[in-house]
Amino acid sequence: MDDFLVEYLLSKLEEVGAKLAIVSDHGFAHIDKAVNVEKVLEELGYSEYYSVGGWGALYLNEKLKMKNGKSSEENQNSKFKIQNSSFSEKREEIIKALKNYTHEGNQILDVFKKEEIYWGPEAEKGPDLLVWPKRELGYTFAMRSDEAVIPSPHKNGCHLENGMVVLHGFDTQQKELEANIKDIFPTVMNALGQEVDDDVDGEVIG
Repeated sequence: MDDFLVEYLLSKLEEVGAKLAIVSDHGFAHIDKAVNVEKVLEELGYSEYYSVGGWGALYLNEKLKMKNGKSSEENQNSKFKIQNSSFSEKREEIIKALKNYTHEGNQILDVFKKEEIYWGPEAEKGPDLLVWPKRELGYTFAMRSDEAVIPSPHKNGCHLENGMVVLHGFDTQQKELEANIKDIFPTVMNALGQEVDDDVDGEVIG
């Protein structure tokens, strides 16, 4: 934003005693490559263990989850060839393989367990893993491609996970703060002198 416009805006805010919150739930990055997560799993030899949902959502095969629901003999005869591998062990193995997957010398995938992303009474319904191309390195999702990594066919820019918040007139120090998007609502409510209920997610930024 132009310095003149910033100074003008701040002067108007001071005239009326108003506060200002500028919030973005994402950053932005240049994109020139796309990753097909399903093809990556095929290359790594794990496609039989997962079904792939949209945008990097991976669902662990139900037969693998039944670590106590089958005998060793049944597991060995299964087309999935689990052979006494538990759900958590196989998930950790796949996480490591995906994180170590490289293209042009770079590790290009971030991988998260659902318990690292979701919370609440419906969290268990979420995908077992979420795989995100590293947008800061120029990668986004590819769909229905024959190769694991291709030139980005449509996008030349994409969102980043880290957002931004600028607060003016709030009781905060002028410094960079670690915050989460869920902290914005209680912070604004607190600044307006409104009570924040105990069951609200997030904390007041200060």
